[in-house]
Amino acid sequence: MDPLLERIGQLRSQGDHVEALRHWWDLNRAFRLSHLSPDLQNLQEPIASACRQLVEQAGQRQSAVQWLRACVANWNPPPALIDNDDDELRDHRSQVTFAYFRCAASAISLSEGGTGIVPEDVQAAAKLGELQNAFLADLTHTLSTGQPRPASAPAQQVTPLLIDKTVGDVGVVAWLKLELITDGTGSLYPHPDMGFVWRDDSFRQAEQNAWQATRQDLGIADQTLNFDIRWSLGRVDKKRFHPVLTGNSAGLAFALGILRLLAGRPEVRHKAGDQANP
Repeated sequence: MDPLLERIGQLRSQGDHVEALRHWWDLNRAFRLSHLSPDLQNLQEPIASACRQLVEQAGQRQSAVQWLRACVANWNPPPALIDNDDDELRDHRSQVTFAYFRCAASAISLSEGGTGIVPEDVQAAAKLGELQNAFLADLTHTLSTGQPRPASAPAQQVTPLLIDKTVGDVGVVAWLKLELITDGTGSLYPHPDMGFVWRDDSFRQAEQNAWQATRQDLGIADQTLNFDIRWSLGRVDKKRFHPVLTGNSAGLAFALGILRLLAGRPEVRHKAGDQANP
């Protein structure tokens, strides 16, 4: 094994996720390594663990916090994060990593008695791409507290059939979980754990079509929306699925799950009544 990668593995096994990530990040920028460490190929877990550890131990890790804030202020992801991949996948991976770093900086600010507001720069919107504000708020909450924003109603779960194209178009039974989050603005957004999963335009459009159609069926006016819906997806057999979702086949499952989640809710009946009787 490459001694540099072996060192990263040792740091991870010792539970020092921050130093493992800094080591990998700085080495890749300095030496332009073209590969990911085996235990960094699934970016969600190591980046989430390192950012959470930074927030928990911010007062004891000033040099690491300074490194994090420097990364946010002068975003320059290492080649191994963005090279050798499809442009859209590369951009998404960079955007979500930036979101983790930026939300961790916000969470540290909150833990230090600050406002949680990270100074903007002219390219911040481009760095975050299409990531929704509701997702970013949930990610900051997760890094601050160890838990995502609390749901205000029992979750609804449906079982769509996905096609795994990595093994020859094999059908995979999945679960789709939807949760109602109060104090929102009407966003349908993925759980922070789904951050590094890339969805193509067809999949995103199917989500939004389902959300719009269900609102119309229930008579919910856009201007009255004061909640969000968070979704997560996984395989029933608990195997890890390829972090790419394509096509519109999940649209029906989204519509069914959203309808079950919202139908009969007092706030939904109230909003529908407001719309019917202005």
